[in-house]
Amino acid sequence: MIRPMVREDLDQVLAIQSESYIAAICESREAFEDKLKIFPSGCKVVGEGDKVHGYLICHPWSYGTIPHVKSVGFSLPNECNVIHIHDVAVAPSWRGGGIASRLADEAHRVAEAEGFEILSLVAVQGAHSFWSRHGFNRIELEDDSALHHYASGAVYMRKRFV
Repeated sequence: MIRPMVREDLDQVLAIQSESYIAAICESREAFEDKLKIFPSGCKVVGEGDKVHGYLICHPWSYGTIPHVKSVGFSLPNECNVIHIHDVAVAPSWRGGGIASRLADEAHRVAEAEGFEILSLVAVQGAHSFWSRHGFNRIELEDDSALHHYASGAVYMRKRFV
């Protein structure tokens, strides 16, 4: 079941993050709390009861720009025209059962509910093939310097759905 993320979920969310990503791109509790406070409708978990198996963090953003990973004191740009999928992660023992796809679909629902027609993301650790299967296309940016804050091989992607 997908439900809104609450602060009490953060210990499990942080554990899933550390099992899913290299340490260089793992974010702090404060970074997660910022995103939860600023755009709670984009913070979701999948689980049973109070057990979390996966999570989604997405938020409004400005197309063609890349949020800095690990930023504390997070704020939204003045002009937002996309929903940016900041993070989708699934606990290793729950991978392969469609949870990540359900969370990708949930990001689409969030975007539609908020009146956005484009989703963007930075695919890391080879995840661009997963996102391509979900209709995302790689986009070359004029200024991709922010990609260097992510893992090597990071790819900016978008999905337009109108």
